[in-house]
Amino acid sequence: CNLLQLISEKYTYGNGYARFLRKLPKAEPFGLISFNYDTLLDRAYVDWGATLQGNLKAYEKSHFIKPHGSVNWILKVRSVDMAVPLEHYGEVAVNVDTSARELYNSPPVNINNVSILAPSHTGWGDLVKLSGSEAFKNQYFIPLIIAPLATKVYSHFQGFEESVILPGKEMLAQASEIYLIGYRAKDAIIQDLFEGVREDVILHVIGNGRGNSIFESVKEWKPKVKKGVISDIGFWRFIDEQM
Repeated sequence: CNLLQLISEKYTYGNGYARFLRKLPKAEPFGLISFNYDTLLDRAYVDWGATLQGNLKAYEKSHFIKPHGSVNWILKVRSVDMAVPLEHYGEVAVNVDTSARELYNSPPVNINNVSILAPSHTGWGDLVKLSGSEAFKNQYFIPLIIAPLATKVYSHFQGFEESVILPGKEMLAQASEIYLIGYRAKDAIIQDLFEGVREDVILHVIGNGRGNSIFESVKEWKPKVKKGVISDIGFWRFIDEQM
């Protein structure tokens, strides 16, 4: 969690995500799906003009879907969760271990209790400071980060499919063109999201040397998808040379 936050804080207005969004025409509707846990794209989208704070509705209204969760989506300790003894307050390892254990050992998580921190929030880079804050009652917090390839765990997060996966499906079902950028599309979640995609959708693949193989792998489970731009020059060069 701390590593993902440190990665997120590397964001600058000139990074690839920011440059990519600035080149998208605001008059043309689009949506974003990110399988990353960090908030680099989130920050770029906020700079672009989106509002991503408060609760999951903010992401849904901005047409931004994160099927694996996000480092800034957090759960407070529930009444059924094990408390960390005060003598261990400040011990990051104890907080992290307890958080990871209680996330799945306790009853299902109600997604309505998730708080969304601003993607640019930096006050919790220090886990000790955040865990000991009044908001968390001197206890740990649980970041809503779901391991990839494990669609079955959605049942443990009550409301997640309705709040995240379903809006993603609806968004993709309306798309006439889809860009896969730096993503191999191998896990079961992307196939689930693609369930209602139009048969004649144009699929573009942006990557580093495996564009055609990624496209062909998608065709195995979405056979009528049309081939669009296949670019193997990398994300940065694609932005500069082909957008």
